[in-house]
Amino acid sequence: MGLLERLYEYPVVSVNKAADLLNVAFATANDIIARFVDLGLLQETTGKQRRRRFAYLPYLRVFSGAGVGPEA
Repeated sequence: MGLLERLYEYPVVSVNKAADLLNVAFATANDIIARFVDLGLLQETTGKQRRRRFAYLPYLRVFSGAGVGPEA
C-alpha cells in the first residue's frame, strides 16, 4: 500500500511515521513526502526544520466544510 492510501488513515504524518507505514528508509520517505508537497497533496504544518508534520489538506478539508455549500 502506498502513501496516498495510508493518508486516509493517517492524514497528518511525520517523515518517520511515513517511513514506518511504508517500511522504507527515512530518506526514501522524505523524498516521497517532498513529491507530495510539490503536488499540493501535503503541506508542512510546523514551520520547523526538524520533527516536521505534514497534513493531507485536500482530505482534511472534506471534514472542515471548506469549499462545501452554495458559496463554494
